[in-house]
Amino acid sequence: MYKSMFNKLFSFIKETKNIMVHSCIIRNPHPQIEKLVSEYSLSLDIANFYREMNGCQLSYTLKSNKGFDKDKFGYYDTEFPYMWPNENYWQLDGCINILPVDFVCRNNWKEYIWFENKDDRDIVLKNRVIKQSLFEKKIKPFDVFSKESIAGFFIDDEETIILLSTDHNASFLDYMPMNFREYIEAIIKSKGLITNRKQIFKRSN
Repeated sequence: MYKSMFNKLFSFIKETKNIMVHSCIIRNPHPQIEKLVSEYSLSLDIANFYREMNGCQLSYTLKSNKGFDKDKFGYYDTEFPYMWPNENYWQLDGCINILPVDFVCRNNWKEYIWFENKDDRDIVLKNRVIKQSLFEKKIKPFDVFSKESIAGFFIDDEETIILLSTDHNASFLDYMPMNFREYIEAIIKSKGLITNRKQIFKRSN
């Protein structure tokens, strides 16, 4: 299901005349996916996604984009390094960068998503009160598409919700969460356009 959806989108992007594709890959499932699902207690929706594909990557610019520097961006046979969109100010128009499950699970993401905070305040998530430290430690980067923002997943009562970060991952609470399937369908419908990421989420206040 998921792999077919991304295959159709990627084929469409590659055949569109006014688009320059810079990386495009759908990875085969991890050979030990069932072990990872069990070891990290992944929810059914995340597990089913990664059973089909170990993430994917698409990056492109419109040919009308005169601010894009291809030499600075680099040249890649299939894909750029996983975290580069969150480390570089590129002028990409479209980017879907869903990370491999083993890369996501085997890093603890300290100093990237969660930090040592002396003031561990209460936050509200889906009408439930949770400590900020626990909340942040349960967020895993999922779609790392820009310098300013990423989409992370949070497994809540065995359901995966997708959260949008703002201000270089300083907050994951400025927008309402989406369910997993909704997020995948939304980024495919918007063809991975970076400027559309915030538009597919609703503001939390």
